Amino acid sequence: MAAREAKDRHTGTRRRDAAPGEGRSAGRQLTFYFSVLVLLLALTAVARAVVMEYATRQMTEVANRWAPAGVTNARVLQSLTDVQSGIRGYQLTGDAAFMDTYSSGTAGFLAAVDELRGLRTSDPDLGTLLDRQETLGKRWWQTYAEPVANGQRVDPEEAATAFAAIPAANGETGARIDMNMTASMAAAKDLIQLVNAVSALITLVTVAVTVYLAYRAVGDIIRPLRALSITLRRLERGDHHERAPVFGPAEVQNAANGVNKLAVENQRLRVRQEHEGHMREVARTIGVAVRAHLDIDTVLQELVDKLGPVIGADRVYVQLSGLAGGLRLKQWHAPGLVPLPPSLLTQAPGRIDAAMSEQDPDAPPGIHFRQGRILMEIGGDDGANGTVTIAFPREYEVPDGELGLLALVREDIDRALHHSSVYAEQNRLLAEVKALDEHKERFLADVTREIRNPLSSIQGYLELIDESPVALPAPAQKMIGVIDRNAHRLRALVDDMVTLSSIRPRMAKANGRPVPIADVVNAVADEFRPRFESQEVTFTVDCRADEAEVGGDAELLAHALRNLLDNAAKFTAKSGTATLRCTIPPRKVGDAGTSVLTVSDTGIGIPPEEVDRVFGEFYRASNAVRAAVEGPGLGLSLVKEIIEAHTGRIKITSDLSRGTQVTAELPLLKAAPMTA
Repeated sequence: MAAREAKDRHTGTRRRDAAPGEGRSAGRQLTFYFSVLVLLLALTAVARAVVMEYATRQMTEVANRWAPAGVTNARVLQSLTDVQSGIRGYQLTGDAAFMDTYSSGTAGFLAAVDELRGLRTSDPDLGTLLDRQETLGKRWWQTYAEPVANGQRVDPEEAATAFAAIPAANGETGARIDMNMTASMAAAKDLIQLVNAVSALITLVTVAVTVYLAYRAVGDIIRPLRALSITLRRLERGDHHERAPVFGPAEVQNAANGVNKLAVENQRLRVRQEHEGHMREVARTIGVAVRAHLDIDTVLQELVDKLGPVIGADRVYVQLSGLAGGLRLKQWHAPGLVPLPPSLLTQAPGRIDAAMSEQDPDAPPGIHFRQGRILMEIGGDDGANGTVTIAFPREYEVPDGELGLLALVREDIDRALHHSSVYAEQNRLLAEVKALDEHKERFLADVTREIRNPLSSIQGYLELIDESPVALPAPAQKMIGVIDRNAHRLRALVDDMVTLSSIRPRMAKANGRPVPIADVVNAVADEFRPRFESQEVTFTVDCRADEAEVGGDAELLAHALRNLLDNAAKFTAKSGTATLRCTIPPRKVGDAGTSVLTVSDTGIGIPPEEVDRVFGEFYRASNAVRAAVEGPGLGLSLVKEIIEAHTGRIKITSDLSRGTQVTAELPLLKAAPMTA
C-alpha cells in the first residue's frame, strides 16, 4: 500500500501516514524508547519528590512563621488601640473600668512584641521595622498612656499625634511580613510549576515515542491533540470564539467536547460579568445623581430622568406620599410618547397587588415584575412611602442582573429620601428658631419700652422733688433715696435689655465700620477712673494698640467694656487692684491678627464650678448673691453677645477670693504693630 499524505487544517503542514510494513524493526526501537521512557519517568518522579519536599517546607514555613507573624503584628496595633481607648475613656469619664481595657491592651502589646522578636534574624529589614514599631509603641505608652494611668495629665493632641505614627509603622511591618510570606509561597509555587512543566515535557516525549511505535494508530491521536492544543492556546490569548475541532479517537473527542463546553461557559460568564459590571456602574451613576440633591422633588425627577433611558423603558413614573406637601408625582417618557396627565398618574397601577407580590420569589425585596412593568417600593422610616413604576412593552423580558440593578437603585433612593426628609426637617426647625428669635426680640423691645416710659416719669418726679426748695423730713428723704437707687438699677436693667435686643440690627447697620480700639479703651477708662479712686482701688490702664482697628460698632464695644469694668469695681474691695489692658499679640503670616482686651481684678472671684455658667442670662455667682452685690446677672451674657457679634472670642478665668480675669479677642481689619 502506497504511503499517504494529508495537510493538517490547523498547522498547515503536511503529514505522512506510513503504510503497513514500512520502517525498521520495531522491537529494538521499542526497547530503546521504553528504556528512555522509564528513565525519564524515574527522573521526573525523583525531581518531583525533591521539589515537593522543598515546597512543603516552604509552605510549612509560611504556616508556622509568617502567617502567625502577620496575626501577631495585627495584635500589636489592636492592643495599642485598646490601650488608647481605655486611657481616653478613663480621661473622659474617670471610670476605673476603662483601666481593665488599658491593662489587657498593655499586656497584649508586650506579649506580641516578644513573639515578633524571633523574626529579626530571618530578615534584617524586617528586624529594623520591628524595632521601629516597638520603639514607637513603647515611647507612646511610656510618654502618654502610663502617665495618664498613674493620674498625671498629658496633652491629648500631643498623644494623638504620637499615636498616629504607630499605625503607619505597623502597616509597613505587616507589608514586610506579607512580602516574606508571598516570596516563600511564590518559590514553592514556581518549583511546583517547574516540575509540572518537566513532567508535561516528558509526557509529550513519551507520547511521541508511542506515536512512532504505533504508526498510524498513534498518528491518529497526534493530529486531534495538536488541534486541541492550538485551540487552548488561542483561548488563552483571549480568542473567546475559538472552538476545538472534534475528530479522532473517542477519548480525544470527549476532551475536545469538554474544552468547547468550558469555552462556551466561560464566554457566557464573561458576558454576564461585563453586563453586571455595566449594571453596577449604571446603578452608581443613578445613585450619585439622586444623592447629589436634597430637595425631594429634584431627587424624584433625577431618578426618573436617569433610570428611564438606561433601562430602556417606555415610561417611568413615581408616586410618593406621607410627606409635607401632599402626594408627589414625577414622570419620564421615551421620545415619541406624550406625558401622562397628573389625574391619570394618580390612578395608575402604583400599588403592589397580591398577584404581583406572589410572582418571582427570587426577586430582590421590594421589587416586583409582571406583564411588562416593574414596580419598586420606595420609602423608609421617615413616613414617606410610594412606588416607582417602570413600564415596558408587554412582551418585554427582564435581562439577567437588571432586577439587581434596581435593588441598588432602590437603596440609593431610600437613602436620598431620608437625607431629603432630614434636610426639610432641619429647614423647618431653623425657620421655627428664627421665628422664636424674632418673637423674643420683639417681646424684649415691647417690654423695655413699656417699662422705660413710666420709669422716666418716676425719675423725672424724683428730680423735681430733689430740686424742690421745701426740705423733706429725714425719713422721707431716706425713702426718696431708696426709690432713686432702685429706679437707677431698673433703668440699667432696661438699658441692658435694649442693648441685648439691638446687637444684631446695630451690627448689620455698622457693616464692619472701622473702630479704633484704643479710642474706645481710653474713653471708657476715663469714665471709670474717678469711681475706682473713690473706692480706693488702684486702677491701671495699659493700652498698646494705637493703630489697631476692628470692624463693628464702637458704642457696643464700649458698652461691653463698661460692664467688665463695672464688675471689677463692684467685686473689688478697698486697697485692691483693677487692670485694663489692650495689646496686639504676634500673628501668623498673611493674617491681620487680633486685638486682645483683658480686664483683671483682685476681687472675690468666682467658684470654680460656676465659671462655665456665668455667661448665661440672669445668672449670678453664689458668692455674689451671698455678698448682696447688686446686679441682674445680664452683664457678662451681654458682653459675650457683643464680642461674638464682632466675630471675637471671650474667656474667663477666676481664682476664688483672689480675683478674676476676662480676656476678649477681636479680629483686626488690617495688620497693626505687635505689642505683646
